[in-house]
Order: sequence, then C-alpha cells, then structure tokens
Amino acid sequence: MCYYFSMQLQESHLPENIQLYSIGNIERDTGIARDTLRVWERRYGFPFPARNAKGERVYPETQLRRLQRIRRLLDRGVRPGKLLPLSEEALDGLEASLQPAATLPLEKGIREILDAIGSIDVWQVESLLRRQYEKQGMQAFVLRKMYDARASCRPVSLNATPWKKPPLPSGATGETHKPRKETAQ
Repeated sequence: MCYYFSMQLQESHLPENIQLYSIGNIERDTGIARDTLRVWERRYGFPFPARNAKGERVYPETQLRRLQRIRRLLDRGVRPGKLLPLSEEALDGLEASLQPAATLPLEKGIREILDAIGSIDVWQVESLLRRQYEKQGMQAFVLRKMYDARASCRPVSLNATPWKKPPLPSGATGETHKPRKETAQ
C-alpha cells in the first residue's frame, strides 16, 4: 500500500500560497469520478487530500498533476493497482515504455484533421473528415486514416470555448417528421 502522506493534512497545515482544488474540480480536470478518488484513498493511500475548515477534501496542485498523469496511463490500459503505488520516477519509466518507438510522419490529411481537432474547430473537422471519407470510401477511410491517426493524437484541451450545436441549415425545422397539412372537409 502506498502512503503518499504519513499524516492527516489540514488546510491550515499547508503553505499559504499553495493552490487547493475541491474534489469536484479534481473530478472535472481528471475525469476520475469522486467515488473512485475516495476508494483509491482508502485502498491505495493516494490521493491523500487535506481537509478544509468544513472538513471537505481539498487537493494540492501536485496531486492534481499526478492524477492527470495517472488518468493518461489508465487510458492506455494500465491498471490503477499498478499505477497508484508508483513513485514519480517509476511513472516516468512506465510512460516512456508506453510511448511509440518512432512516430511516423503523418500525411497532410491526417495532420489537418488533428490540427482542427486541437483547435476545436468543429466545422473544419467535419469538412475534412467528410472530404477524406468521400475520397476513400468507408473501409479505407476507417482503416487507413482514422486507425493510423489514433496513435499520434495529442491531448486536446477541453477548457477552450465549449462546443455549441451548429445551427440548422436554412429551411430546416429540426423535426424528424413532416407536419400534417390540415385539409378542410
């Protein structure tokens, strides 16, 4: 069992200039559910939050960064029981071992798609994907473009402008059926 800190931390015991995050902020920034964080706290001894004056869990930025790193490794298939007890140096080694040996240069179409995704340009992503699909057909598009591109995807910041549902084309009502015409009888 990993014991990240050896004593119960109170917010008042931490340096004044340290940034603290609520469990809700940690959940939002890492994608790890609150209940999972609590289970890990009991089972593995990490994360080990401090408590604020109300007794609520608060986490220093170092733990937030570690949890973000752990989340990336979880997404790559590593189990929490292997990750949570590891030191920072061991996490470095594990991350390095999971990196692709050599990154192949991406063709222009894939690079354009990834750049549009990175800039959260929904219209551009849709246009580029449609163009590639029309050029290659379904099977080639999925197997050659999308499958090859997945290994080279970079993390996308979700803190940018939120995506908004695009407006309907002119004349579209958004209804899935046509309204009945009233006829006089």
